[in-house]
Amino acid sequence: HMLITIPKYLKSPQLICEKLDISSEELSSILSTLERCQLIRSEPKGYKLLSETLHVGQDSFLSRMNAAAFRQLAIEYQRRHRDKRDYYFTATISANEETRQRIHQKFLEFLKWTSKEVEKAKPEDVYQIGFDLFKVTS
Repeated sequence: HMLITIPKYLKSPQLICEKLDISSEELSSILSTLERCQLIRSEPKGYKLLSETLHVGQDSFLSRMNAAAFRQLAIEYQRRHRDKRDYYFTATISANEETRQRIHQKFLEFLKWTSKEVEKAKPEDVYQIGFDLFKVTS
């Protein structure tokens, strides 16, 4: 749904087909779903965006499934694309609970800052950000 938040795709959604390498039938199905979810509304000159954000909260039962789906997309993207502007980072660390809590707090601060930056930005493309912080051992 994020491409439809970009004005040129909202006005001319058929451009999404080339961007995502999908058929017009697939796009039609996606747009219908977004309409049923009341995220967009069809209008004579394209679509009207009804909600710019769609976030699955940490406490939602869908949260883990949503995160896993995006991780899988990231893995597929990394395998197919080589763009020097992309940045990937994974680390396994040893620390203590106090340090884990401080790292978690910094993640949350970064997410607040990111949200403010995104609100100010003119939407031109879609990017993926993902963070994981979990204990590897039992």
